[in-house]
Amino acid sequence: MLELIEAAKEGYAAAVIFLVQRKDCRRFAPNAEMDAPFADALKAAVQSGVQVLAYDAEVSAASLEIGDPLTVEIG
Repeated sequence: MLELIEAAKEGYAAAVIFLVQRKDCRRFAPNAEMDAPFADALKAAVQSGVQVLAYDAEVSAASLEIGDPLTVEIG
């Protein structure tokens, strides 16, 4: 996240994509209880202009299929 923040501050387009490997979810949010430093870094990235994208995905032993976009919720 910190490198993406620096890239955004330098004027580059910066984004991070999260793939949630299941089809029964509708939103993505960092788990601040388990990893507060990451959640804080992700929030700082958003505030610096880093785009956060999240998609559900269908995973099998032979493939990974990106599905629908998820709502992103950053504390």
